Amino acid sequence: MITNIPVVYDEETASQVPTIWRETLIRIVEAFKNNGLAAINHIDGVQNIELEHLQDIAENITNYGETLVSLPDETWETSQALWMGFRWDVILDLFTEREGLSDLILSIRVFETDGVFEYSIQDIYVP
Repeated sequence: MITNIPVVYDEETASQVPTIWRETLIRIVEAFKNNGLAAINHIDGVQNIELEHLQDIAENITNYGETLVSLPDETWETSQALWMGFRWDVILDLFTEREGLSDLILSIRVFETDGVFEYSIQDIYVP
């Protein structure tokens, strides 16, 4: 049974990634995994980002030397969102074919306006 994880407005403690955001985050990771970077700007709610910048982000994956895989359920157990007072900073753990849970993370900011969420891709990197 999948538990519905609510959106949490708590500046003191990071929470699990809300259920309502997960489909969008999955679509973003799938686009990076499949090298379909142009598709990212067509995902509902994702802020437009220059293709050149997306290529720079994807190069971090290439330089890491492993192949991304689709997000397993385990992702949601370790990834976190923290309310910053006007947005959430999300750290999404990424998985690779050889390693499983990798050192790579996807950093995204999530904004809310009138109950609508907007996703701003920051980077994929090793912290």
